[in-house]
Amino acid sequence: MCDNQVKLLNERVAVITGSTKGNGRAMANIYSEQGANVVVTGRDQIEAQNVVDELSKEYGTNPLGLKIDVTSATEVREMVDKIRQKYGRID
Repeated sequence: MCDNQVKLLNERVAVITGSTKGNGRAMANIYSEQGANVVVTGRDQIEAQNVVDELSKEYGTNPLGLKIDVTSATEVREMVDKIRQKYGRID
């Protein structure tokens, strides 16, 4: 993608669960390529941080990596709080 093209998701905040591998990871790449700040989630904090580092370097976005169990209401609430603290919103 050329730098002078309009990015469809520029500065949007997107939460993609299970985004350290497979289809979720592919979606994180696509969203980041389009300018979104992706919240990368997975079962392992190190894997999530590795994806964050790669997305930031490749696309110049400001992603956030979190270890989360999406079946836990408590962890989901904590995730939302962390996202709001960092970005002020979720798109």
